[in-house]
Amino acid sequence: MKLRSDPRTVASYLSAHGDWFQRCAKPLATERMSANAYCVSIGRIGALGYELEPKVGLELLPEVNGLYRILSVPLTGCHHTGCESGELVDQGYEVDFKSCFQIQPDSTDCLTCIEWQLDLGVTVQLPRFVQAMPGNLIERTGNQVLYQVVKRISRRLTQKIQEDFHSTIGSAQA
Repeated sequence: MKLRSDPRTVASYLSAHGDWFQRCAKPLATERMSANAYCVSIGRIGALGYELEPKVGLELLPEVNGLYRILSVPLTGCHHTGCESGELVDQGYEVDFKSCFQIQPDSTDCLTCIEWQLDLGVTVQLPRFVQAMPGNLIERTGNQVLYQVVKRISRRLTQKIQEDFHSTIGSAQA
């Protein structure tokens, strides 16, 4: 992702995720769980006759040595999951989300680049009728669905962050 600004301004914007994360995540439903954590509802997805509406707790950790990290956290106190009491609810799936991104100055055109890496693991407890299908079909279909979801969300979030940055912070620099 590229933003038209200096690295310091971009870092300040990214660190203030309370101001932009929920706005930029739309149309995904988000709810703040703590100062740095959000419950994010991905929406209904499915294949092979099985659907679910996954939600993931994401914690946006403070920057350390120029590195920003986002990690999955348990969904507690989130109204979307019915676990307001603080108890964890078995959702039938598990998401292990680990990402990091780093700000890189770009010497051309006063741009700042954000390089992002994602390590994502998903485990789903499938119903018996799906388990009866060939394993390679299940794995291939699951990988395709996951790839499409990540691609769609990543593209949309990148575009919305760029638009939000340039309409709020970026315009203040002009």
